[in-house]
Amino acid sequence: MAQGARQSSLFAAEDFSVVYESFSQANFQAYDFNTIRNAMVDYIRNNYPEDFNDWITSSEFVSLIELLAFLGHNLAFRADLASRENYLSTAERRESALRIAEFLGYTPTRNVVSEGYLKINSVRTTERLFDVEGNSLANQEIYFEDVTDPDTYQNFLTIMNAVVNLELHFLKQI
Repeated sequence: MAQGARQSSLFAAEDFSVVYESFSQANFQAYDFNTIRNAMVDYIRNNYPEDFNDWITSSEFVSLIELLAFLGHNLAFRADLASRENYLSTAERRESALRIAEFLGYTPTRNVVSEGYLKINSVRTTERLFDVEGNSLANQEIYFEDVTDPDTYQNFLTIMNAVVNLELHFLKQI
């Protein structure tokens, strides 16, 4: 019997007009701390003027209102931040944009870096280059793996370094 009395006094079980009246006076556009605080103070002043009329800033009730205004502002900010991630034009996180694209039927793929092998058998240059013994390397074909010449690898690297340095010098001029 006591449970039935308790349930009949629930707020949701009351008349719709009571619920509508309380929501019609609420300010749902309040977003920042001051606006939420002022909206709560106005609501209490209008609906409960005889129950609370002590608006001293050191009052515990005013401190609770300010705490609720802070929490309301924090929740509103986070809800706004989260709702922005639901639209492609305002999403800032990469994960959100990818999720929206997938929802729209687009399957994003990453660019695959090309790879391959390059084998250089020989090089030739017209530039004035000299090997470690002072011999000219100009207009000679230098093989990468020549078993008859012990300096072939060093000569090959000398020519390749000259090509790379020439290319870098050319790129700096652009």
